[in-house]
Amino acid sequence: MKAKTVMILMLLAVLVIGASHDYRIEKLPVARLDFAQGVWASAATAALEKTMNANGRCTQVAVAVNDNTGNRTATVTITDENGATLFTKSGIAEAATTTYFAESNKATQDADFNPFLACGVLTATLTPSGDPSTTGMTVDVYLYLKP
Repeated sequence: MKAKTVMILMLLAVLVIGASHDYRIEKLPVARLDFAQGVWASAATAALEKTMNANGRCTQVAVAVNDNTGNRTATVTITDENGATLFTKSGIAEAATTTYFAESNKATQDADFNPFLACGVLTATLTPSGDPSTTGMTVDVYLYLKP
């Protein structure tokens, strides 16, 4: 009888320890979706709209702006198919890829935006801060989604 009791207690201990952490979260895949690249020639300043279908919970947005002779920054606004703004940032630096996080990292970093659910068509409106000059300007927007 004691051996059976010990086995049951060991099994319960394993179940309790295993239940204290949900390992399924670590195994969730992350998908990266890219909007089509925004491209401006010299003297072009009009906003561009890029669309794509997405499905998931967005927890990270990365924006890459090329090194342009006009030293122009970018504004990125992402809206859903109903026109609701899900994400917006302005003054995104040139010559860099800037990553924004929806989840804080304890004491080292606060969240940059609230995570949002993407379901259907998303529109990214890309706007340069002015004339990019002779090199032109490119902006790439990457979404990182969890199911």
